[in-house]
Amino acid sequence: MATAPASLRQRLPAGERRALILEVARTLFARNGFQGTGTTEIAAAAGCSEPIIYKHFASKQALFAAVIEECALEMRGLLDETLAGHPDPLEAYAMFARRFVSEPRLIEITRLRTLALSLVHEPVIHEALLRVSETMRGRWTEILEEGQRRGTVREDLVAEHVCLLGLGVSLTAGYLQALGGDVALAKLPVMLDTMIALLRPPIKQGGDSV
Repeated sequence: MATAPASLRQRLPAGERRALILEVARTLFARNGFQGTGTTEIAAAAGCSEPIIYKHFASKQALFAAVIEECALEMRGLLDETLAGHPDPLEAYAMFARRFVSEPRLIEITRLRTLALSLVHEPVIHEALLRVSETMRGRWTEILEEGQRRGTVREDLVAEHVCLLGLGVSLTAGYLQALGGDVALAKLPVMLDTMIALLRPPIKQGGDSV
């Protein structure tokens, strides 16, 4: 079992300790699954005792739910950074989504999201997923509506009706990675490009958008 370096086995401010527990739990849950990760192992890797974990989180389920919400916040921040100043919100989203194939931290998030879907019978995890889904649905709706205003997304779409496509990309990435590893995950950009093309305004025969 992994144990924390001596530098971590010390008293930390509550906020730092909570953040460290979340970071360690995230890695272990993604690597070993929910059932395969114990709070004893998390505590050892975080340089604290199990009672300290339960001081911050009511249960292992609550810890996992917190990990999922922290991952969503991280993804939202990365997406917003990509969108900032980009003239085409849809292309900016595509640039962000392509990172699911190559960046270990985002691949880790896709694994955790796939794992979370198998744990929806746990109320605290179910509630966390609902919050994450609602946040991402809202952000994806904003992206589509902004694209419509700029003429880069089809005008005949109702953004709220297709907003789950954005969330579906990350779930598809997790599905591909879980079943076929990195080889299968490499197919994601083609699928993403196809989805983006379907959302674009139709092209007139002369080459201009309708």
